[in-house]
Amino acid sequence: WRRGSNSMAKRRRKLFVELHSSVRALNIRSDVMREIECRLPELTFEYLSSQAELQRRIAEPHYAACWNFPASLYRRAKNLRAVFTPAAGRDWVDRDPDGRVATYYGSFHGAMISESLLAMMLYFNNRFGTTLSRKAAREFDRDMQMPRTRLAQHRVLIVGYGNIGVHCARLLRGFGCTVVGTKRSPRATRDRRTGARLVPFSRLMDELPLADHVVDLLPGDTSTKGLINRRHFAAMRAGAWFYNFGRGTSVNESDLVDALKRGRMAGAGLDVFEREPLPARSPLWQLDNVLITPHSSCCYSEYGRLFAHEMAGRLRRLLARER
Repeated sequence: WRRGSNSMAKRRRKLFVELHSSVRALNIRSDVMREIECRLPELTFEYLSSQAELQRRIAEPHYAACWNFPASLYRRAKNLRAVFTPAAGRDWVDRDPDGRVATYYGSFHGAMISESLLAMMLYFNNRFGTTLSRKAAREFDRDMQMPRTRLAQHRVLIVGYGNIGVHCARLLRGFGCTVVGTKRSPRATRDRRTGARLVPFSRLMDELPLADHVVDLLPGDTSTKGLINRRHFAAMRAGAWFYNFGRGTSVNESDLVDALKRGRMAGAGLDVFEREPLPARSPLWQLDNVLITPHSSCCYSEYGRLFAHEMAGRLRRLLARER
């Protein structure tokens, strides 16, 4: 990326961009950012080489796009008006303790996560694990997928029904699934956007025995740490599947392993874990009824473009208010 890429005369507002990631899919390509520069000519874009440089020069920018921003940094950010991060959760970018600087978290993840969830559901429901093992044994058994039923007959319970839950519900309702979402305090009994029925989290234990698929989309904070545990797994019916696309810390992992070994559920599709990377000694690796993806539910080639365009829209609205 170029430093100080706009050649025009000095401009009034600066956007510092520090979006380096060790995950290739999460890096924002330079051609995508050049496209955004053209759409926001009133801004000077400056691309920084590291988080350390951002912290050292934090007094300069009016806006910042980054993966990490600790609360202590706001005190020195005297010109800063807003921070943008691709992350959906608040794990790495803190809010301004004084409320002076706005923080914008990514809200574009739902379409990607919903497709990742659907892929896992189809994998389990179609018994593709069995078909792969039979292929290795060169067995041609036309009855091996016999127990499956169409998704239109399935009931999906979404634990933590927020923006991502809406995307999941919309996609699954298209397949005919019955969708129920839990929220702390739902304002209505049904989501008008998707048709999903909404219940308070206090009703979770009532809904668990009825679900064919239980999807955890809970955020990772102190209120959700280990929230899903053996009590919830025991309440699930034996043929149900469990999925986690929220935060790994929201699940008591040892309780999950125990439930899977005891056959308390049919299986689990897991994208997030208590510790990441998932340790090689974790028993989850060895369980045949577990499908593991390495926190990659949003690792699509469109990731950077989706974030950049969302940020551009938010910046345009902010700049319009400041004129």
